[in-house]
Amino acid sequence: MGRYRIPVRTATRLGRAMLRRGDTSLLRDAADIVAAVSPPALLDGAENIPEHGPFVAVANHFQRRGLWVGFPSALLTCAVERRRPGAPPLHWAVVAQTRLGDGRFPVPGTAWAYREVARCYEMVALPPRREDVLGRARGLRALARLALPPPRGRGEPIAVYPEGERGNADGMVEALPGVGTFLLVLAAGGVPVLPVGFGEPGGRLEARIGVPFLLTRTAGMTRDEQDGQASGEVMSRIAALIPEALRGPHPLAGGG
Repeated sequence: MGRYRIPVRTATRLGRAMLRRGDTSLLRDAADIVAAVSPPALLDGAENIPEHGPFVAVANHFQRRGLWVGFPSALLTCAVERRRPGAPPLHWAVVAQTRLGDGRFPVPGTAWAYREVARCYEMVALPPRREDVLGRARGLRALARLALPPPRGRGEPIAVYPEGERGNADGMVEALPGVGTFLLVLAAGGVPVLPVGFGEPGGRLEARIGVPFLLTRTAGMTRDEQDGQASGEVMSRIAALIPEALRGPHPLAGGG
């Protein structure tokens, strides 16, 4: 397995920014994290990253003991910067709090810590509990304002994990309810989906980037049916980019 560590200087910079209510550079810190990965991470399909305009990157939540999901996130962040030098970096959707026991028990201090990390890096923190409908709606509106082209938004790239924090390196799970509806809202504004598959073949972290596509609505479907169809297509596109053993219940869109 690969070796993953956060450089001390990176953690120190972030910690100071959190305590002093300042900010720090996501691109610089992501580059430091990726440089510390051993053996070096692999990247395939960087040419598929749109050179201009907004997009929403969607990826499997690839995490295991010893491999925090921040490492694949940093790898994609750096890939986008190399493809679009000088453009706004990815705005990630991140969990707003760690909760244990099937979401019943919040871990003390994590709400503050995640909120401050999101602020420092211009990320958007989403409540982890499905019951927090209003909180999740506020977060998704903030993401939409970042991604949608002017005058409705800023027209910048964003990135989400459709599985939330439930996915791991053992295999994909279903997308959270509402993800498909959110992506359809972005699609109506002309924002394409960029599928990304994270894996660790041969013990090396890898990101495989697929071809961007635009989701479309199907007439005659209920809101829930449209949500499920859109989520299913997105997850199957991600599944096509990772080993079959990690795809879980997701068939390949269009035959892979």
